[in-house]
Amino acid sequence: MVMAIEAFAVFANGAYFPDAMTLCIVGAWAIFLFLVFTERDEIIHGWTHGQIVLLGLAAASWLWVGLSMRWSIAADQTWIDFNRTGGYFAIFAIGILIGRFRLPRRLAPVLLLAVITAAAVYGLGAKALPSVVENADEMGRLAIPIGYVNAMGLLMALGYVLSIYLMAAKDFHWIVRLLSAMASPLLLVGLFFTVSRGAAIALFFGLLIYFAIVPLRLRGFGAMALAIPPAFLVARWSSAQSALMNNNVNLDDRLSVAPSLRLYLLLAVLWVAVIFSVSLLVGKRINFSPKVNKVVGAFLIIAISSLTIFTTASFALSKPSVGEWASEAFHNLKYGIPTNEGSARLLEMGSSGRWRLWEVAVQNWQENPVKGSGGQSFPITHLLKRDDGNNFVKQPHGHPFQLLSELGIIGFALGMAFISIAMAFSVLLLCRLNDRWERSLAGALIAMLVVYLIHAAYDWDWNMFALTMIYFFFTGLLIGWPRPETGEPTRAED
Repeated sequence: MVMAIEAFAVFANGAYFPDAMTLCIVGAWAIFLFLVFTERDEIIHGWTHGQIVLLGLAAASWLWVGLSMRWSIAADQTWIDFNRTGGYFAIFAIGILIGRFRLPRRLAPVLLLAVITAAAVYGLGAKALPSVVENADEMGRLAIPIGYVNAMGLLMALGYVLSIYLMAAKDFHWIVRLLSAMASPLLLVGLFFTVSRGAAIALFFGLLIYFAIVPLRLRGFGAMALAIPPAFLVARWSSAQSALMNNNVNLDDRLSVAPSLRLYLLLAVLWVAVIFSVSLLVGKRINFSPKVNKVVGAFLIIAISSLTIFTTASFALSKPSVGEWASEAFHNLKYGIPTNEGSARLLEMGSSGRWRLWEVAVQNWQENPVKGSGGQSFPITHLLKRDDGNNFVKQPHGHPFQLLSELGIIGFALGMAFISIAMAFSVLLLCRLNDRWERSLAGALIAMLVVYLIHAAYDWDWNMFALTMIYFFFTGLLIGWPRPETGEPTRAED
């Protein structure tokens, strides 16, 4: 039922607009109340101290948004934010309630990957079947069905983390693993077409966390390596096709390249499917020891980190003056506006005006340090404080800045405390799980949540219900997960 809400939210422009968001919120509360009615005895006696603390923090954040209507400079928008935050609270509580059961914990990632893959297929349809799937915005960057390119990029990144895990997890049925493998190149190509630098960065660090904490390192690396070559070839070819990458391309030009793209996508999926099927047959006869997985995981982390450091150092040393280059890079990051067309955008510096938005948010917080100016009040703040000639922007593009500006230091402290304590509980659970497959699932979910948190730090994912409900639901699953010693969820005093 929760994943049905997620599917609706994704295809309803991320449930960003009030009508679709309201349906998601009502659905979430209906599920929560149903659970309360059917499991009332378990709910009354089953809460642990740690769960109560986190539910209290989530409730306090929600109530603080509502209380901010008393001083908000945009009370109508604060009311919308209050309802949205309440929906997140309900989703989080649902996650805790069903997280104690093994089947929902295993089923939810599979269903989420199915929803994300459906979104990827539909979005790619605007490129591969332009006469069937309409791209209403006429954008070269992939935005549909969620309606915002960076949100679509984050969705693809979240799905790719899950696909790697499901491909590597032997305790899932082989059909689930094969379908996950077939989805992985589509997710990577979908991520490429969003040309979202933020989503790519978040995925990079999320994969580092994944290989650091998930025991299935060797299998995970094989799963990752399997999808990257065909996806890279499709992306490389696509980057040279202006009909696929540019804005406002006429239908005839898009139709001319669509058959080739369909063929290449089909070949990429078939490539992965055939090789993965062969790997499944061979894998029945081969088992890698945990020691081998640890060694491979450590090697991958060191190799990727070393490559990143070496590439950065080589690039910096190639400049006539490292200091001048650093100053220029900072200036570009602060004021640069990357192009909106073509894959070259991935390598361009520039915060797309975010730096000025962050300055406006901090300035507003300094003027309203304790209480802020009210939930979802940044649109009015930006209208009042923006520079002449700058475009009107509704979001500060960064959840920490949004909390400071709109809810003050109290709202910021509540939000950061919830994120920190929830992540600490999740990591503690991971450390206590002894079963390899259970530990792998928990680690994959943590890595996926890290991808969301990194991306939300510099974008407006909080206002996109389809994205943030993923964070709260899977955080709830981790918090409700039974501790291995007693079969009960982890308690705060432990």
